Amino acid sequence: MLRTKINKTISQDEGIVLTANHNFFVRAAIVRVARIALAFVIFCGLCGIFTIIFNSVMVRVLASGGAAEVSILYSMGIVFIGAIFFVYFCYEIYDIIKIHKAVTEIEDGILGVD
Repeated sequence: MLRTKINKTISQDEGIVLTANHNFFVRAAIVRVARIALAFVIFCGLCGIFTIIFNSVMVRVLASGGAAEVSILYSMGIVFIGAIFFVYFCYEIYDIIKIHKAVTEIEDGILGVD
């Protein structure tokens, strides 16, 4: 049910709880999104560092003929860092969903929504 269609009158105390509940969710969601953005910046920085190291090693290795091993290590490093970022991203999104579910239960209890 859309919250805009609820015509139940609520007390001032319940209104304060609803407002505080909403503000808590918004702050929690903003913090999690900021964490994801910071993790993305760190991920990009690590990818850049890996690329710089890869390029410097490749210059030295090309003469000896071992470029294939270095390329595999570079790819594995990028995939490993990407997997860690993906797991962290999923965890933060799960946390936002979990907080939203708790906040919605409180709102539904106050508003009498099934």
